[in-house]
Amino acid sequence: MLCSAAVEEQVPSFLQGRNQGWVTSEYAMIPPSSPTRIPWNRGVSGGRQQEISRLIGRGLRAAIDMKKLGERQIMLDCTVLQTTAAPARRASPAPTWRWPWRCMTC
Repeated sequence: MLCSAAVEEQVPSFLQGRNQGWVTSEYAMIPPSSPTRIPWNRGVSGGRQQEISRLIGRGLRAAIDMKKLGERQIMLDCTVLQTTAAPARRASPAPTWRWPWRCMTC
């Protein structure tokens, strides 16, 4: 799993003017990450990748005080580099927890 985070000095339009932040994520598995090649799902809405992205985002938003972020957005990118199957999907939220904290303390 490769995770990175970026901070933007803006929030989604539905949060503008509310003085609170937002955390969101994108999750993807690179094509050769599993024994059977997985095609890229870029631009495709729905499916397991979107479900896991939402799970990560919701979990992090539940644990972070959005008011303390101010009007900033933390965007997490999570990419599976290698997996044998379902364990990577279950473990994917685990490495994401440290990135919002690092963004807020740097």
